[in-house]
Amino acid sequence: MPSLRRVMQVIPQAEFINLYGPTETNVCTYYRLPEAPGPEVMAVPIGVPCEHLEVTIRDAEGRCITGPDIGEICVLGPAVMKGYWRRPEATAAARVDGREDSYRTGDFGCWRPDGTIRFAGRRDAQIKIRGHRVELAEIESAIVAHPDVKEAAVIFVQPESLDCALIAYVIPAVPGCLSPPLVLEQCQRVLPPYAKPHHVVVMDDFPRTSTGKIDRVQLRDNWMRQHLSA
Repeated sequence: MPSLRRVMQVIPQAEFINLYGPTETNVCTYYRLPEAPGPEVMAVPIGVPCEHLEVTIRDAEGRCITGPDIGEICVLGPAVMKGYWRRPEATAAARVDGREDSYRTGDFGCWRPDGTIRFAGRRDAQIKIRGHRVELAEIESAIVAHPDVKEAAVIFVQPESLDCALIAYVIPAVPGCLSPPLVLEQCQRVLPPYAKPHHVVVMDDFPRTSTGKIDRVQLRDNWMRQHLSA
C-alpha cells in the first residue's frame, strides 16, 4: 500500500486498476481505484468479474456463497484454460460442477457490501494456530503497511521437535532503517495476538524462483536447517 499511495500521488492523472486472475483464467476481475487508499487501508479489493466471465465464491461443499463468508474463488467462462497438458486428474480436480470452462483458483475471498470481492489468501497460505485461522498474506500486508518496510514474507513452521512458529522475513525500504522490534511493534498495533510473528528476520533480499517470486520453500528450509542444527 505505501508504494501504491506514492505512485498515485506522483501520477495523479493516471487511472489505476487492480487486476486479478491466475494463469489458468487470465484476468478475471478488476477494480478501479477511485483515489489513493488512506494509511489505514492494508489492501484494496480485487473488484468485480470481467464482463465475459462468471466469478463465484463457494464453500467447502461447492455451494455458492452470496454473503460475507469466505470461500474459494471459482471462475467460469471462455477465458478458462482447456486443461493441464497430459494431467487429466489435475484438470478434473480443478473443474467446478464438471464444467469444462470452469476453474477452482485455490484462492479465497468474500463478497463486500458494495459487490466487489476481497481477496483473502491462498488455500496453501492458510494455517491454523491456537485454534485460529490465520491468513499469511494478511500478516504480510500488515507488515508492509509500515513505511520502512519494502517487502515481507511470512512462513509457518511446525517441526516435530520444535514449537510451531510464524516467521516474518522483511526487507527494509532503506538499508539499516529496520529492526525486528520495530516490525513486532507494527504487528502489535494492527494484528490480533495470535497472528503476531514469533520471529522477525531482516534481510537484504529474498531467495527467488526462476520467475522472480519469493521462494518461500527455501526460506522455510533455511530456517529449519539453522534451528534444527543449533
